[in-house]
Amino acid sequence: MGNIIPKFLIIQELPELPEDGSTACEAYKLILKALGYESQICHSSQTLPEIMRSFKPNIVLWIRPGSSDAINILQAFRQNDSRLKVIWMDDRPRGRIVGDVSKYFDDFFPSVVPSAEEFQKIVTEWFIDSLDNELDTETLQSFLSLLTPKAQKLVVAEQMWPWEKSRLKVRLEWEQRGHLNEYDRVTLKQLLDTREQLLQRKKLAASILIEQGYSDSIEELIAESNRLDLQWP
Repeated sequence: MGNIIPKFLIIQELPELPEDGSTACEAYKLILKALGYESQICHSSQTLPEIMRSFKPNIVLWIRPGSSDAINILQAFRQNDSRLKVIWMDDRPRGRIVGDVSKYFDDFFPSVVPSAEEFQKIVTEWFIDSLDNELDTETLQSFLSLLTPKAQKLVVAEQMWPWEKSRLKVRLEWEQRGHLNEYDRVTLKQLLDTREQLLQRKKLAASILIEQGYSDSIEELIAESNRLDLQWP
């Protein structure tokens, strides 16, 4: 697929900019630049449509959403491109949202980043997910190779979210009983795809670590890359 650079639009609606020009958008823009990603900033729903059309972001980071105008604009773009990721940046627990494109957000992310490695891992996963089925194994491996060893270990240890496991279990049971409606079939496919993509990332990250001279137990690393705990509470 060639060299693909993730493109992020950072939205923070402000009635007026502070005198020194410093905003949360600027902080995230610096982080994304350090990761080698392209980004633009939007402070008003009035300029949002033109920025979306000209910049064509893969991922929108929306800091503390509030404007219904901006929600409606992004909703229209999502209906035309189901791969567009919209991330709510706020003090909320993070967890993937599986559903159709009528959902406002794909993910929540806390305003305070727990670690540089965690942020790097999650941003990379958002971008990988936004490419959907267009991403071949070689390109995926090239993206994961950009992660630090600590971030790669986080990928290897990644698990499905508890509510994902619960939804998957319920829909698999409904499928066995022949009780799935069309929406449930779509959701089940999305959950199964999420599980397979997660396993693929785990195994690729482990292989990259080994190629880079992983110094701890390789057997334990491989076992962890194959482990996808599907037990639910």
